[in-house]
Amino acid sequence: IYTRIFLISFGCSMVINTNHVFVQCSIITYCVAKDGYVSLITDEGKEYVCNLTLKQLEERLPDDFIRVQKSYIVHKEKIEEIQKYFNNRLILKMRDHNHTKITSGTSYIDKIREELMLG
Repeated sequence: IYTRIFLISFGCSMVINTNHVFVQCSIITYCVAKDGYVSLITDEGKEYVCNLTLKQLEERLPDDFIRVQKSYIVHKEKIEEIQKYFNNRLILKMRDHNHTKITSGTSYIDKIREELMLG
């Protein structure tokens, strides 16, 4: 599926096979880059593949989102639990239907601590 995504203030507009699909940013739990694609994962586990890089997506998403490692951007309000992990990293348990666990990258830890006021 070829998908083109445009982020606007109230959500995400995507063109999938010439159809527009609107996804509210409020239902996106996290974004992940894998196998050359970037996917938006919703609270219910629905996946939307888009043609933007994670960096491009990061620049367009609202401040409710934070980059936590090279392959993940998460919705800050969708973090259910934070656990300390070895090597100065964190495990973020997300508030989606799978309770996805995402390990932070060491180079992002200072920004995560600041953004989430972890001290």
